[in-house]
Amino acid sequence: MVQEQNKEAELAYYRQYAQNLEGAGEDFTEEIFNMLFDKFGAVNGNGALLLDAGCGSGIYGKRLAQRGYQATGADLCDDMVEIANTRNPVEGFKAIQGDLEDLSLFPENHFDVIFFGQMLHHFPNIAKVMKATHHWLKPGGKMMILEPNGSNPVNLISKEIGKVMSFFSNAMKASIGTENERSLGHKEILGYLDQNQMKILQKFSLDFRVEIPEGDPIPPVLRFMVGVRELTYRLVANILPIMNRGRIMLMIAEKV
Repeated sequence: MVQEQNKEAELAYYRQYAQNLEGAGEDFTEEIFNMLFDKFGAVNGNGALLLDAGCGSGIYGKRLAQRGYQATGADLCDDMVEIANTRNPVEGFKAIQGDLEDLSLFPENHFDVIFFGQMLHHFPNIAKVMKATHHWLKPGGKMMILEPNGSNPVNLISKEIGKVMSFFSNAMKASIGTENERSLGHKEILGYLDQNQMKILQKFSLDFRVEIPEGDPIPPVLRFMVGVRELTYRLVANILPIMNRGRIMLMIAEKV
């Protein structure tokens, strides 16, 4: 039996997350954002209608709007939608509250591009999200998917260690997320795209270095573990198959 998303757990977590969100709530540097958008070919939107699916605070959708897309963000959490609309507003971006499993949220064949910014793993039943977003995407439209790489064993091990450390650290507890979250490998995502008659155009596995800023009040043991994790990423990078190496996956598909 396929597990359904616990909406109340998701809402409770992100309403609390919104209260503690500082700045833009970003983990990536501008250099990383630019690298990702370059890989996606999202340089100039030329007014294309884009859905930032599960937009959160709008960190992706706003940057895509600045690149010429007419971006609509959709998120389940009302508090995150308010942050997306009021904090550092950007022309061409507007967020609404909505459930990405609700087929009636948008009209059929509405968007030119649907962008998933590290949010698919919040849905135990990805088939429902794919069905809805495929319905909203125009024929010939593009899906751009960015996800933590569940095919990378370092990611899997880190997540399990994080669960253990969450008993000792509120910061680690917050990073684990909700019961809805799980690891997704590239083959599983490709399978769902294929089931929805999406043509795979490109797929990437990318890595980048994560550094803890000086002065960050992270406990020494966690700082040490982050350092070990970063070293492990480097060591396995030349051993694993290409799609298993990076900490993030990028996939581009077209509706046929």
